[in-house]
Amino acid sequence: MNFDEFIARVVDEMRSRLLRQGDGSDIRVNKVLKNNGVELTAMNVCKSSEEVCPTIYLDPFYRDYEQGMDFDVVMEDICRLREANCRCRKLDIRDVVDETKVMDNIILRLVNRERNSRLLESAPFIEFNDLAITFRRVLSLDNDGLATTIVNNNDVKRWRVSLDTLYKNALKNTQRMFPCVRQNLFDALKGRYEGIDFDDDCDNVDELYMLSNTHGINGATAVLYDGMLEECANMVGDDIYILPSSVHELLFIRASADYTEDYYKDLIREANKVTVSALDYLSDSLYMYSREKGKLLIV
Repeated sequence: MNFDEFIARVVDEMRSRLLRQGDGSDIRVNKVLKNNGVELTAMNVCKSSEEVCPTIYLDPFYRDYEQGMDFDVVMEDICRLREANCRCRKLDIRDVVDETKVMDNIILRLVNRERNSRLLESAPFIEFNDLAITFRRVLSLDNDGLATTIVNNNDVKRWRVSLDTLYKNALKNTQRMFPCVRQNLFDALKGRYEGIDFDDDCDNVDELYMLSNTHGINGATAVLYDGMLEECANMVGDDIYILPSSVHELLFIRASADYTEDYYKDLIREANKVTVSALDYLSDSLYMYSREKGKLLIV
């Protein structure tokens, strides 16, 4: 069963289940352009009274099917996800259309500029080396997660705001809503993977630090925070190399550490190739922050 056939069968099975439950919800399937030009297939199951409803991305479920999972089991997983989404706090359409306080809810997101060229054709952005600083509107941020929508050129025209004003507001909001986290990488890993014993030799390795935010979402954007690069450099008492781990976090290490630039570059490329998903990819570049020049540049 190819992908299109899989989607059609999922929709047919979902419709049959809804009919058996006396549920007249409408099923909609469409393509959604995500980060780095990745297109995902989204399914929405909405009641007639709902103007906003949760999205289920079907692509990972097809991968499960391709890897041998029985279709009925896959379908049960999809239904469980839908039920879980329905139990979460529903987004009120009034929160979407009400723009009276929109400037308090615009945040920054750092993405790869080349891979997001299609998206950036219709959205305001600021170049940042090989990256792009984009803007997103927060619709909800709570225990159920983060819901945002990209700010496009029509939004900026409607709000009658300059790019400079938009950036200043978004930076202030991002720093407020997503406080930064700077942590020794091995301490971060120990906290993330409890019960795993890390090699004692880690203590002898030059300290590698992680930069992210308290939510662990789009944490690479913390590099834009006021004075952040200088603070990171002062932590290690040196200029710093910055390795783009993903859109969610960056790594930094003192420039005088006993490793070559080529080593760092190979490390970045290998990690992006093996462990970082297409959605989370940020860059293959190695960056350096000079305390004397106060600038972040590609090496």
